[in-house]
Amino acid sequence: MAPTDSDQLADLINPTDEAILNAMSDGRRWTAPYLASEIDASRGYVNARLSMLTKLGYVERVHEGLYELEGDDV
Repeated sequence: MAPTDSDQLADLINPTDEAILNAMSDGRRWTAPYLASEIDASRGYVNARLSMLTKLGYVERVHEGLYELEGDDV
């Protein structure tokens, strides 16, 4: 059986991504440094994952260095 698009997306999401998305589920806007401190990960890695999550459509970059979950209206 061939993998579906959702299977392929799931392969791209790792535990750090899940922690990022979970933290961001409160509806606030977040910066990479603040997220990194909240989930105990490096700022550079969180920044890279935010970029990937943005490309995948999970997260929206609302301003330089400021992110929110896609579809959240603050």
